Parts: sequence; structure tokens; C-alpha cells
Amino acid sequence: MTFVPLTDVQRKGVRITADAAEYTALAIGPQGYGSDHATVVWRKVGCIFLGWYVAPQMPSYGYVPPRFPAYLVQVLGDPVKGWPNINVEAVVIDAGTGERDTIYGSSDAPIMGTTCGVTP
Repeated sequence: MTFVPLTDVQRKGVRITADAAEYTALAIGPQGYGSDHATVVWRKVGCIFLGWYVAPQMPSYGYVPPRFPAYLVQVLGDPVKGWPNINVEAVVIDAGTGERDTIYGSSDAPIMGTTCGVTP
């Protein structure tokens, strides 16, 4: 994935507010994990960034990754015992349409390396 600052021309494609992007990201239903089918409910936003998003390259001839102005919204849920950082994900929200795109998660470290001072 590539995420870089917007140019002035790209910024003109932004049609939704950061608040709308946060609302869309938090509206994602609970995410399941583990063999006991427990869930993480997204309760608040950590970091939010506006930039130019390019989806990861796929190993397919002729594939052109989607690219558009987007908000990268970090969503946080309650900590989960035995599942460190499973309660932190980053959601790509199209800044032109307001639609949710990809969700990135990790159990190794908080997505984006920080929660911008917000405690999950």
C-alpha cells in the first residue's frame, strides 16, 4: 500500500469531511477472532490521515491498483486478552465518495505505529 500527501489538484477530489470518514469507519460491524468467535467492537478513532491511497499491487498481468484521495482512519476497540493489538485496525475511506474500501489489521504492532495518544 502507498499513502502519501495530496497535491493541490488531488485535494480537489475530496468531497467528504474527516468527521464523515470517522463515522463510516466506526460503523463497521464487529470483527470476529479466535476459535471462540469473540468479537472486537470499534469504539473510537485513534489517528486519521488524509492522503493519496494506492492499493497494493496484485500479481496479475494488467492489474492497475486503485488509487484515489482517501482518509486512513485508525479504529480502536477494547483490548483483548491473549490477542495483542487485534483491537486496532486502519480503514481506507474514499475521500471522494465516502465509501469504505480496504481494512488493514495486525497483531504485531498498532497499525500506523501509534494511536495518536488515544487509549484503546
